[in-house]
Parts: sequence; structure tokens; C-alpha cells
Amino acid sequence: MFGKRMEKKNTENLEKEALTEEETMAASGSGLETEVSENTRDDEIELDEDFFDMEEEENIPPKKKKLPVWMIIPAVAVIGLACWAINGTAKKTDTTTELSTTKVEQEDIKETYSISGTVGSGKTKVYYSPVNAPVLTLNAKVGTTVKAGDVLVSFDTTNLERDNQKSQMQEQLTRLGNQDTLNQAARAQEKEAQMKAEAQATAQDAANAQKQAAIDAYNAVIDQQNALVDGLNAARTAAEQENIENQENSPAATKAQEQIQENNSQIEIDNARIAIIQQYTEMGEDAYEKSEARKTEKKTFAQLKEESDNLTSDVNQRTIDNRTQQKIVDEHPLSSAANEAYAALQAQYDELGAQIAAAADVMNNISTDVPADNGTTSSAISSEQIQTMQINEDLAAMTTYTAEELVQKGRDGMRAEFDSIVADVKAAAGTDAVQGGEMYTLASLNDMYVTLGVPTADFDKVKTGQPAVITLGDKEYKGTVDSVSQIATANEKGVSTIAARVKITNANGGIIIGVPAKVVISVAEEKNTLVLPNDVVNTNTKGDFVYVIENGTVLEKSVEIGITSDSKIQILKGLEKGDEVVSDTSGNVSEGMKAKAKAASK
Repeated sequence: MFGKRMEKKNTENLEKEALTEEETMAASGSGLETEVSENTRDDEIELDEDFFDMEEEENIPPKKKKLPVWMIIPAVAVIGLACWAINGTAKKTDTTTELSTTKVEQEDIKETYSISGTVGSGKTKVYYSPVNAPVLTLNAKVGTTVKAGDVLVSFDTTNLERDNQKSQMQEQLTRLGNQDTLNQAARAQEKEAQMKAEAQATAQDAANAQKQAAIDAYNAVIDQQNALVDGLNAARTAAEQENIENQENSPAATKAQEQIQENNSQIEIDNARIAIIQQYTEMGEDAYEKSEARKTEKKTFAQLKEESDNLTSDVNQRTIDNRTQQKIVDEHPLSSAANEAYAALQAQYDELGAQIAAAADVMNNISTDVPADNGTTSSAISSEQIQTMQINEDLAAMTTYTAEELVQKGRDGMRAEFDSIVADVKAAAGTDAVQGGEMYTLASLNDMYVTLGVPTADFDKVKTGQPAVITLGDKEYKGTVDSVSQIATANEKGVSTIAARVKITNANGGIIIGVPAKVVISVAEEKNTLVLPNDVVNTNTKGDFVYVIENGTVLEKSVEIGITSDSKIQILKGLEKGDEVVSDTSGNVSEGMKAKAKAASK
């Protein structure tokens, strides 16, 4: 009992205090020496029965016995042997845990993402009736495969052909009506133009006659003035003779009188000419250049103005000279009988000159240019009317064209555009098809896709362009992620998913639309990279780490990971090829524990 008690006590000390072998030996030796020194007295020793596990009931105090000396030596020997046995056992117990390890390898790794979807056609098209006509035959049945060009619907075109004939007649009637309207308008315009021409000729004749009358009046006044020239010359001669006779008495007065007469005569002529030129200048340069006066004068507008300026200057100078000469005459009065006669004729001559200027003004102001009547005739068709007629013709033509087109479409019927399967049928043989009404739906068998609903937690796993493997039953197909929606939506179960589509690149026409498909998408792939088994990498609040054994102690070592396959994980930083990490997955591994790598089994 003593040996067992000591062994149990020593084992508990080892587990709780991790005492070394030397500390255990010292404690055991010390306890033994103390027990002998305290209990060896008068050749006998007292021992507590509890020491030998012979304790009585709790309310009975232990009894002490005195042993004879001859029993002390054997007892001490037993205790020594027990301590020696306990120390030997402690010396052989090893607390280091053996843990399985694995090495960092360098190999290829491929990350994939598996998801299920539904097979569908990437090219589905609904077809609508091109005409209003009875369905004669219907070859489209749900689930039937068809080839491009197959006739799926034929129509009864009886009504379409009748409508086409009516449209053609209506178009012809519209064209004939418009042409008749144009012909009537043309005849009316021709008659109205003839009447305008006659009126134009009458107005031209009147203008020419008025102009000629003015010319005749102008010439008549000139003739009258010319008729006075002989009498005026005779009177001048008589006046000059009289002046000669008077020269002896007053030659200076005579000469002054002659100068005044000459100046007055020239002033009157100049003023008449100035008046005529003024009338021309008031017309304006453009009007003058186009008038009959331009032809008569044979001078430009600028030349006339220059002539007027010169004449005005001459009149002013002669008027000043007359004042000077008149002073001389007033100082030496002369007999003026002949001069008075001459002056009377000169006044008459000057009056005719004024009449000539007035006649010239009348003549020049009469134009023979009668403006043409270019206004719209009352019988002319307006541009709006012509445009309306054209629109009516176009509408009639479009109706005819549409009718002809509908007849042709009805004769052609409805055909399959591409190799496909009939996904839906709305029409029925013997019923009336309505133009624009749904007839049937085709789904391509060569343009196949798998539609996916990617959980939002995996949004970063699926990207366009990624290769994929599609499994349908016992067959595998190749594919590529064709599209990924940019918004998550709730499915029929209320779960938010992201719509994606995988195109089957080697569809062979034997795929059934609507069946489930398993899709494995290649997310990423790395060649010749460092990898470890998935389950040896741990994660805590500080990040990813692995357990390593260094100097007999388990330590956490941080790592940076990359892509993950089904069994491996890529190590980007923290480890080197060949490094050993703890692979024990029992959950009993912790940092700081004493451990060593388990020897590989032979």
C-alpha cells in the first residue's frame, strides 16, 4: 500500500508541476531522511496507519503503534526501495506529443466552382402571322425538331388576292383622277395666260401712243422756237444797227447794253438746260440709265451732273456781270426802240424754251415699259394641292404594294429560319390567323446555354470568358461563361442570386432543353506553385496560419494563401518548398505545446 500511494502522488506531481528528475530525487531523499530522524527514538518508531492506507472510519481517531527496533531497518529499506522505484518510473515517462506532419510541395493547382443550372436555348424566337388569312395547314407541333426552310404554316390566300385586285383598281382610279385635275388646270392656265398677253399688248400700245404724243408736242414747241429765230435775228440786227448809231453818243452804254443782252440770252438757255438736267437727276442714276432720255442725251448720269454744275457756275458769273453792265447803262441812257423790239422777241423765244423744257420733262417721264403680269393665275393648282395629290397616289401605291406583298407572304407561308425545336404553338389549322398574332415559338438546338443562379456569396467566382465543363446525364460538354448579370435578384424562393449563362460550345443537337445540368467552372489555375493540403491551414482573427514544430514546441506561422482546389491550397508567402507543417486535425494542437514530428511509418 505504501508503494502504491507514493507512486500515485509522484505521478500527480509530474502532471501538475512538470518536475524534473533531479527535483523528484531531492524531494524523495529529503522526505525519507526527515521521516527517519523524527520517528527513530528509544529504539522504536511511531507510524501513522493512514500512511499505509489503513485509515479507519472518519470519527475514529487513528491509533499509533510503537514498533520495535528490529523492525525499523526493514521499514526504512522498504521506503528507500519504493522511492527508488518511483524515481525510476518518473525518469522513464515522456510528456512530448507526437504529431503528424506534411511537407510544402511544388505542383500545379486548379480552382474550380461547381453549380447546377438548367439547359436552355440561346436563340428563342416567337413568330407572328404576317397576314390576316385562314390557316390551311399547320406542321408545327411542340417538341418537334425542324430544319431551316421547313414549311410550318400555309395560308388560304383567296381573300388576300381579292383585296389585292381592289387595291390595284383604287390606285389606278386615284392616278387617273389626279391627272384629270392637272389637265383641267393646265387648260385654264393656258387660256388665262392668253388673256394676260392680250392685255399686256393693249397696255403696251397705249404707252407707246402716249410717249409718241409727248414727243410730238416737244417737237412742235421746238418748231415754234425755230420759227422765231429769223425774226429774232432780224430784230437783233436792227438793234445792233441802232446801237451802232448810238455808239457815237455813248459807246460805253451801248457796249454794256449788248453785254447784258448777250448774258441774259445765255442765262435763259443755261437755266432751261439746268432745269432739264435737274429732272433727270431727280430720277436717280438707275432710272435715268434705263430711260429714253439716256438715249436722247447720250451722256452718263455723272456727265449730266458735271454739266449742270458748270452751267450753274456760268449763270452766276453772268448775273454778276449784268449788274456791272447795268450800272454803265444807267449812267448813259440810249434810244431803245429797236432794242425793245428785240427784247420782246427774245422774251417770246425764252418762253418757248421753257415750254420745250416742260415738254421734254413730260416726254421723259412717260415710260413704254409695261410690267408683265407674273402673278399666280386663279386657275393654277397650289403646291399644297399638288402635294396632297401626290400623297394620295403614294398611299394608294403603298396599299397596292402592301396587298401584293401580303398575297406573296400568304403564298409563301411561314417557314423555319434555323434548325430548331418547336417550343410552343398558339395557332390551329382551320382557324383565322390575325396579322401580328402569335403563331409558334422556335428554340435553336445549335445555340445552347445553361442558365445559372449564382449565390451572392460566390459572386467573385464566376466571370465571363471562364471555361467550364457541363455534365448532362452521362455526357460531358465544353462551355464558356457567356454573361454575368450586374445585379442580384430574388428567385422564386426569395433568395438573392446573380443570373449567369454558360454557352455550350460543342452542342451536337442531341441536348434536351429544360433538363438540369451540372457545371464545373474553372475559376483559376497556377502552374508549379507551392501548395499544402486544405485542412492544414487554419484561420483566426489575425489571418491564415499553419502550425510548425520548432525546437520541440508548436508555433503558429502566418501564411498568405492563393487559390484553392478540392484538396490543395496555394501558399503565396510564409513558407518554402520542403517546409514541414503539422497535419494533425484532431483539434488538440495548440501553440506552445511540447511536440515532435511523428516518425514516418515503415
